[in-house]
Amino acid sequence: MRTMVAVWLALACAAPAWAQQIEMDGENRAWLRASVEGVSIEKVVDERGDFTLAIAGGRDVVRLALGPGGLTVETGGQQFRVERAGATAAQQARLRAALARSGVLAAFRRAVAAAELRADARGGERRGVLDETLLLDGAWVSYLMGDEAALARHGRRVAREGYALMRVSQFPSCYDYYYSAMAAAFSLLLKCNQEALAGTQPYYNRPILYWACQAEYLARTQAAYYQFLACSAIPIGR
Repeated sequence: MRTMVAVWLALACAAPAWAQQIEMDGENRAWLRASVEGVSIEKVVDERGDFTLAIAGGRDVVRLALGPGGLTVETGGQQFRVERAGATAAQQARLRAALARSGVLAAFRRAVAAAELRADARGGERRGVLDETLLLDGAWVSYLMGDEAALARHGRRVAREGYALMRVSQFPSCYDYYYSAMAAAFSLLLKCNQEALAGTQPYYNRPILYWACQAEYLARTQAAYYQFLACSAIPIGR
């Protein structure tokens, strides 16, 4: 039986209506259930960075899962599986075309864009768990849909804002540990990307190696996100 450590939050004012629930179970997994602007999000992530993510709006559901074997994406009755070691340009193109037909992903990306605007307006202030989720998973969804700079933009944002937060923190917090781990993952991503796109690599191998870099970055950032959720799952009243 799952042991619940949950926080329910709701906001009803000028900002978008949303709700979220965080749980930790007995198998070292963190669960997030949330809704924002008519989009339901359910995510399960473990300490290795393996995760499942379901984004739903009515009957339109997109499911993503990262495990030892690679990334699996289900959308529109189709299933795509890509190994962590790399995806060919043709595989990536087929996946982008399938995701582009999803209406719920269009709504999800609008929610992500709103979260980005809120983050820009707040500068270096700490964000809530839901906005962190939207920014991280929104960057990955955007990358899968063809925005190859999405993960790098997210990494730069987190590194910049994390540095600003850590400069003013007297005691380490959930955010400090999270941003430190995310910044380290981003540094490794930049190095991996540079090596993948180096002129010494055959041109036909570069898209495959570049994908492998992004997949490794995904696992590292999701592992950091797991620790962030675990740290943030504090019951109200304690």
